Amino acid sequence: MKTVKARLTELKNLINTKINEDYEWMGEIKSPEIIKEIEQLYPLIEKIEKSGKSLEISYAKYISLQIN
Repeated sequence: MKTVKARLTELKNLINTKINEDYEWMGEIKSPEIIKEIEQLYPLIEKIEKSGKSLEISYAKYISLQIN
């Protein structure tokens, strides 16, 4: 899960430094909304790390990294 957190942090930093706040992702989502969603994922990832259950961790990685 450390890798997931690291990648999310990289994405957040990229958005903060290189992408305009008014940029619309897929025509409807603005950058601050994505940053807010990323920040909401951190506590959930920490809970999963504490659980130590590999099946739950694998499923969370799959859901976290799935792109719709």
